Amino acid sequence: MRRLHHFALDPFSRKLRVLLREKNLAFDLIDERPGERRDELLHLNPSGEVPVLVDEHGAVVADSTARPLPVSRLRRLARRLEAFEGSKSMIRSPD
Repeated sequence: MRRLHHFALDPFSRKLRVLLREKNLAFDLIDERPGERRDELLHLNPSGEVPVLVDEHGAVVADSTARPLPVSRLRRLARRLEAFEGSKSMIRSPD
């Protein structure tokens, strides 16, 4: 299930909550407190800013421009990232 790291009073977090609900997309809310800088949030977004949306496949969209992408587009992006990561492991440095 999607997870939305948000701060309840943040207008950008609110915008994303409204958009997710308008699209009838299921998501869990994870409350973040300004200045707390939890390790989980910093792992997802090193700036520690919200909102941060994590989809059911683990793709992370962070920043105030975070918005739910169509599932098909998220899957294409995930496949490209996996292919890129796989190609990096096949590249060898000259010895």
